[in-house]
Amino acid sequence: ENAITRAVEGLADVVRVAPRAVEIEGLTFTEVLSVTRIEGGIADNVIPDRVHCRLNFRFAPDRDTDGAVRRLKDLIGDAGDLEVTSVSPSGRVTTRTPLAERLRAAGDLEVAPKQAWTPVAQFTQEGIDAVNLGPGATAYAHTRDERISIDELARTYRTLQRFLREDA
Repeated sequence: ENAITRAVEGLADVVRVAPRAVEIEGLTFTEVLSVTRIEGGIADNVIPDRVHCRLNFRFAPDRDTDGAVRRLKDLIGDAGDLEVTSVSPSGRVTTRTPLAERLRAAGDLEVAPKQAWTPVAQFTQEGIDAVNLGPGATAYAHTRDERISIDELARTYRTLQRFLREDA
């Protein structure tokens, strides 16, 4: 039995999972599941007896950790063993709180969903509402040419100054 062949067959349902749109507080979040690594085999003339696959499941804020793990188990079925090595749940969506509204007004900011893990999730786990704000460009995040524009850096600085100067 070739473990790589079995993995390819077992991953069929995983790679066919379409992105799932989820709307929360008027924002559309996209849940995605990707195979990010696959490795197996020890030599060109040996049938591999094991293979390891890594999945990245960026689950939407409407799904908790247990629900995300159940979804993965359902997709994988008996094709292999699932070992969860890390979980980063979504942060709570808090676009309509007084502080979020004040921050938005301080910079005339557009509100958009974030398609990535950020420390907002850690604040949520501690019971603290938080939002993402910064001058970064998502298209360049974690790329070889990651960058921010000086104009956006200055705009963010001015926004934070106005926000902090307002009466709480």
